Amino acid sequence: MSFAIQQQIRTLARQRGPQKTFCPSEVARALFPDNWRPQMPTVRQAARQLAQAGEVRILQSGQEVDIDQAKGPIRIQLATPSIQPQAAFITRELQPDSPFRQQLEKAGWKASGQSLIHFKAVPFERVPATDWIFFYSKRAVRYFFEQLPAPLKQSVKLAAVGPGTAEQLRQRGVQPAFTGNGIPQEVAHDFGRAAKRQHVLFPQARHSRQSVQKALGQRIQAQTLVVYDNRPLRDVPLSRAQVLVFTSPLNVEAYFRQHQLLAGQQTVAIGQPTAEALGALDIAPKVAAAPDEEALAKAVLKLASA
Repeated sequence: MSFAIQQQIRTLARQRGPQKTFCPSEVARALFPDNWRPQMPTVRQAARQLAQAGEVRILQSGQEVDIDQAKGPIRIQLATPSIQPQAAFITRELQPDSPFRQQLEKAGWKASGQSLIHFKAVPFERVPATDWIFFYSKRAVRYFFEQLPAPLKQSVKLAAVGPGTAEQLRQRGVQPAFTGNGIPQEVAHDFGRAAKRQHVLFPQARHSRQSVQKALGQRIQAQTLVVYDNRPLRDVPLSRAQVLVFTSPLNVEAYFRQHQLLAGQQTVAIGQPTAEALGALDIAPKVAAAPDEEALAKAVLKLASA
């Protein structure tokens, strides 16, 4: 329920804008019209959390106050946080040796990252008979092999959507017979020739967009195997970074379900599907030249220098 209350506070704050305020009771009345008074402490706690995150301001007599110290009625107002220059936030976890982090820090930028998606294994008992197994991501490789009930037949060939996924396969002691460049339409074109009319199994997320699978159409005989679940986080922090970098449509959904772009913020998309998800929100991102961290870092720096 805390999430629903925070969302209602965000909605009212955006409707009123940064020049107007509203009473916490308006939130309680909207969500609990028949029993709103007992919910007021919960609403104040939700407002406190959003104030700490920099999304709203807590006022008394027109002055900003610490809600923990405030006694009596308070008002809530949309905050207008300034962006953090030369900072980029990416919707994935960054390793210490991340090329994205290294390139940006070399240029004097700060880089931070967090996946906005919750992942959970989906058990499976058997692997259908197939000629190929095509992996969309490193995570698909992980959840497939960690749950694999029996060794694969030696005749089964493995395919990877891009170099990063191929490297993940090699780390597990298997060599991919096909490696794409990470661009779905081009991968489908090339893989379609390699696997024409053959059976192809796609281990994937429950909410996968199936970009390569759909682009292949009738050129192959496709089978789907869901090996993990992927859902947007319920509590996504606001980022004040100058540039927001989105690595999937689901990360776009997770972030903008709770937040809006701050004044002056810019966006980068890892590929066309992610760019289309942003475009549906009337946001025009810069699309990276390739779906890898080096290209994403270059896109950030080019966007900032434009």
